[in-house]
Amino acid sequence: MKAKISIVIAMIIFGSIGIFVKNINLSSLEIALFRAAIASLLLIAVGIAIRIDISFKDIKSNGLLLILSGACMGVNWIALFQGYKYTTVSNATLGYYSAPIFVIMLSPIILKEKITPTKITCTLTAMLGLFLIIKAGNDVNGDAYNHMLGMAYVIFGAMLYATVILINKHIKDLSGFETTLLQLMVAAITLLPVVMLRL
Repeated sequence: MKAKISIVIAMIIFGSIGIFVKNINLSSLEIALFRAAIASLLLIAVGIAIRIDISFKDIKSNGLLLILSGACMGVNWIALFQGYKYTTVSNATLGYYSAPIFVIMLSPIILKEKITPTKITCTLTAMLGLFLIIKAGNDVNGDAYNHMLGMAYVIFGAMLYATVILINKHIKDLSGFETTLLQLMVAAITLLPVVMLRL
């Protein structure tokens, strides 16, 4: 029950991101970099305060997975923030929540999980809902938005987020806190040179 409440709280917080992104006068790339960097520094401070000791051996054994997932995390944010620019916050948020669809579709192959009729039904229903969102979006505020392009960015971001989720399943001997911190650091390091080249 505690885990479910934590997920709900996290989703509520995440759902508010679009409102802030819409009002930040920076490129999607810069916002993603600052988000990763600030979050990394905050978690480092928390880690020091609660005396978390991360084993270099554990980092090394999960190195490739951390690099891949961290890079995917950074690019996924860029795609999401681009989506906010071309469609409404509500459309982008709902579209981004399609990530579990891709997890369900790939889990039988990558995680060897059994796919049930319930999962198939839920996946098809979610895909239908996503289609209706895109179709309805094209009929309103046509001059102000490019909903098709916005949703394309968002769905690409959702696919990358699903990739992060699946990779996390294979990371061993690191806590959720440690994994998140290391992925944020990788995301920041990955995005920094790209931002510097654009200046």
